Amino acid sequence: MKMDVVGYFNKVAYKWDRMRKGYFGDELRELLLQEIDGFPGLIVDIGCGTGFLTIELARNAGWVLGIDPTEKMMNEAKKNASAAGVNNITFIKAAMEEIPLLSDSADMIFANMVLHHVGKPPTGLREVRRVLKPGGKLVLSDVEEHHKSWARDEMADVWLGFGLDTIREWLGEAGFTEYEVSYSGFNARAVSRSGDICEPAIFIAKAIK
Repeated sequence: MKMDVVGYFNKVAYKWDRMRKGYFGDELRELLLQEIDGFPGLIVDIGCGTGFLTIELARNAGWVLGIDPTEKMMNEAKKNASAAGVNNITFIKAAMEEIPLLSDSADMIFANMVLHHVGKPPTGLREVRRVLKPGGKLVLSDVEEHHKSWARDEMADVWLGFGLDTIREWLGEAGFTEYEVSYSGFNARAVSRSGDICEPAIFIAKAIK
């Protein structure tokens, strides 16, 4: 049976920072941060979790909005932001499919390792485009398609990664005309309870409204 996403992350929130280090490293964050152009006024971090990316985004922007549907993950993010001395972040409980922002309001939107937990990715991508300002940029990172079905039961994965052509198709359907999707150079790593290893490639999708 597919595990409830919010229930799963509420359960593991207190130890997620340790767990995450086994899945993907800080070098992915450094690569994503290179996509920031200038000093954006507002960056949205979708599926912000415990603030892995959010806090560093806040050091490079006027303000950051971190959204996540999981309250306990956001509580950890608030603690981490406070410990880091970062105070230009607002955390809001929300999902990618319903971003609580006006249209044409965000300079950049990041979505790191969240899409495979989203029930309706095409809806989420349409919401992203709606919220971005004209000329605004989406930076999305996630895992390529794999066939380790235990990830649904053990890690609350709704999708077993994505084919790159599927991501391109969804971006086009969302209304983006300028986009690119490519391998990041990194792979994620997860191990099932039985010891089965999953090491899917991590891709980065960039799109301009």
